[in-house]
Amino acid sequence: MAMAMALSSCKKNRFEINPESVDLDVKIERFDKDFNSIDTANINVSLQNMRQKYGEMFDRYVMNVIGVGREGDLNVNVSAFLNDSMYKEVYAECQRQYGDVSDIENEVELAMKYIKHYFPEKRIPRFGMHISGFNQSIMATKDMMSASIDCYLGADYIPYQDIAYSYQIAKMTRNNVAMDLVYAYIYTEFGVEENGTLLQSIIDNGKLLYLMSIIMPERTDKDIMGYDDQQYEWCVNNEKQMWNYLIEEKRLYNTSHLVISKFVNPAPFTSEFPQESPGQAVLWLGMKIVESYMDNNKSVSLKDLMAEKNAQKILEESNYRP
Repeated sequence: MAMAMALSSCKKNRFEINPESVDLDVKIERFDKDFNSIDTANINVSLQNMRQKYGEMFDRYVMNVIGVGREGDLNVNVSAFLNDSMYKEVYAECQRQYGDVSDIENEVELAMKYIKHYFPEKRIPRFGMHISGFNQSIMATKDMMSASIDCYLGADYIPYQDIAYSYQIAKMTRNNVAMDLVYAYIYTEFGVEENGTLLQSIIDNGKLLYLMSIIMPERTDKDIMGYDDQQYEWCVNNEKQMWNYLIEEKRLYNTSHLVISKFVNPAPFTSEFPQESPGQAVLWLGMKIVESYMDNNKSVSLKDLMAEKNAQKILEESNYRP
């Protein structure tokens, strides 16, 4: 079992690049610090500067994330938000844990160098960090991906017990910030088919997960799936049983959104599988299928893979045999 886990992180190296050959510099922009530094005595100028620097990110932040721009006077609401005792406590903890983010910056930069190398036509966005009041963990605009670092304060951060389920809390750690930023980026760039079969969803998500394993080479498949050792081991030990179930119960070509969501959405375990299963286990199958497809079709490039919309073709040409 340990051998299988170790191999999962080193068998896709035909796509390895020399990062030094790619001219790219990624810096994490600290929206959280800039927002906290707003001068409430000169708030009009401060807000204007924030809007000028961050554009859509700022407008969506005040309107949709913390909601201070929806009703009433924006100046008054921002001042009240910045002076809120709970906000101050959360901000202090975020700065304590995220004073230095060079590790996250370096990992995101490496991933974007892979993107620039293999997909030179793709835009490379700005990356940032903000505080959302335990709102959505990643905020994506047309030119920026920002992580809500108050959603990554560690599984032992006590306030999480009242706002999240245990399976969610397990992923609310620093270890997931870079991966979530990169995944949000490739999801917005490549996406998944929203109105297809379960097989289409499995393959589309499998492509994204496979791409993650390429552009974040220091991460194992276990990391990318967000599984612990026990969850990953369950998938490995039950790969054939999961696949056979999907075939025998005629789930693969089901088009019901309700059925598909039960299999692919985050959950404490995968619906219709035993409760020992991790959530989204079928997406792990998707990554295995795509991996098999690429291993058996050496002429297929990453660009070819991400452009291929025919899930049935990928399945058939993968020779997937769990």
